[in-house]
Amino acid sequence: MPAYKDSKNNTWFVQFTYVDWTGKTKGVTKRGFSTKREASQWEAERRKALSGSIDMTLEDFIRTIYLPTIEKRVRPSTYNMKINILEKHIIPWLGQFKINELESTDILKWQDKIMSYRNPKTGAPYTPSYSKTINIQLTAVISFACKHYHLPSNPAIIAGSMGDNKHMEIDFWTLEEYKEFSEVMMDKPIYFMAYEMLYWTGCRLGELLALDWGSVDLNTGMITITKTYQVIKGKGVIGPTKTPKGMRAVQIPEFLCEELRDFWKFTYKPNEDDRLFWNLSKTSLNRELKRGAKLAGVKPIHVHCLRHSHVSLLINNGFDAVSIGTRIGHKSIDITYRYAHMFPSTQGKLVKCLENLNNEDIYNDVGKAIRQKR
Repeated sequence: MPAYKDSKNNTWFVQFTYVDWTGKTKGVTKRGFSTKREASQWEAERRKALSGSIDMTLEDFIRTIYLPTIEKRVRPSTYNMKINILEKHIIPWLGQFKINELESTDILKWQDKIMSYRNPKTGAPYTPSYSKTINIQLTAVISFACKHYHLPSNPAIIAGSMGDNKHMEIDFWTLEEYKEFSEVMMDKPIYFMAYEMLYWTGCRLGELLALDWGSVDLNTGMITITKTYQVIKGKGVIGPTKTPKGMRAVQIPEFLCEELRDFWKFTYKPNEDDRLFWNLSKTSLNRELKRGAKLAGVKPIHVHCLRHSHVSLLINNGFDAVSIGTRIGHKSIDITYRYAHMFPSTQGKLVKCLENLNNEDIYNDVGKAIRQKR
């Protein structure tokens, strides 16, 4: 439809109808354009966006189709992560390209810019895992266009990935280091109890902060994890666990049950729906962990690394990846296997076991028989 002149304001406006995805006819009116050409260009772009035409810029596709579609299909934290990466790393560099004209060479140049970035203060580049996450988000957007809007191919897949998340460094404390740390934290019972739970159960921080007393059975020593706590846009939100396998029951040792009984009394006998650590946050837990590590003389780690420490403790004591993954709620055994490199001493135990087997009489007899034949 043509653009119209608004003689009263000496500007131009557009007015048209379209059929949305439900089959309903809707109208659009936009006023205030300085020229007829500007109004017509806006109408053309808007029609393409509303009709789902692939002949639009990547930015328009992200804002008008991709984000509105996935918003109700992913966790709020995932949605916010996507927005942050798209706004910071993808739209500023690639947003002006028509999505059906974007080529693998354009993406290779974009990848070079991401990999060449250096922090102005520290001079450090993005970590390999973060670079990979950025690339994954671009690939996801274009894959969405391929699947639902008939884009013939995905240039992000043709360009290939960047970064890596398989060999990232995993910080953790040994049992001895954790004990040194926990001793100095006893002067702050709430923080002490939070760190005890994180270290001895391997739960995620969000799972800990969402845990209420109704989910803690101190008679059986069982903790039921069904939800997680997150801060989204400055507001605390309790939602489902990170993955379906995150919903699980975790058995805890008797000493931890005793500590929780004392903690329950310390917090003035709370109700079942009261959260154990309602007054703690990721920021405060990291701050106190840093302080405690310094006092204990152990290397500082991030609070999430207490989960790594629990996994490493179990690996070092001979538990298999399936059992560990089930306990801490890994959605895939491959994730658990990423921790295996943390204990090279396991190889030593393995070799010693083989040596002991070889020293058994039956193997010695076989060895003698072979030598005699030679």
